[in-house]
Amino acid sequence: MLIKIGTSKICRCLPFVYIIYSREYHCVYIGQTLSHEGLIRRFADHLTNSSFRKHFIEMYGFEAFQLIKDLELFYSILPNNNKFESYESCFREAVEYNLQNFFRENKLNPYLTIISKVSNNNISAVGLREMKSHAERIFSDFKNAYSIL
Repeated sequence: MLIKIGTSKICRCLPFVYIIYSREYHCVYIGQTLSHEGLIRRFADHLTNSSFRKHFIEMYGFEAFQLIKDLELFYSILPNNNKFESYESCFREAVEYNLQNFFRENKLNPYLTIISKVSNNNISAVGLREMKSHAERIFSDFKNAYSIL
């Protein structure tokens, strides 16, 4: 198995939006974090006791979770500004919410079913053009990488 890290930035406290996906199970989990230990810690949490694991097991079962062989992580670092680097997560969640909408509106081949859940708690942030623009860029970058793999 190969794990390609790419950069040590995933171990830093930066504003990330990330996509965990499996082609075999046709599922995608979209999330955001500003963890002190970076994205790598958040990803580890998802595999041990967090919401990705919970939602995956609900949909496919515990045995499938133990057998999964093609789990991949795609991420984007949001711009350095107070909106995204605050521990108040509403702007990162707004990007996450809009990104989920892009996945719903633009079907990929092979298809991916969204297994994550996000709410639009801050409806004014969700509707901001900047949040939609970041989500659109991340979706486009993911779509390009996904079609190459």
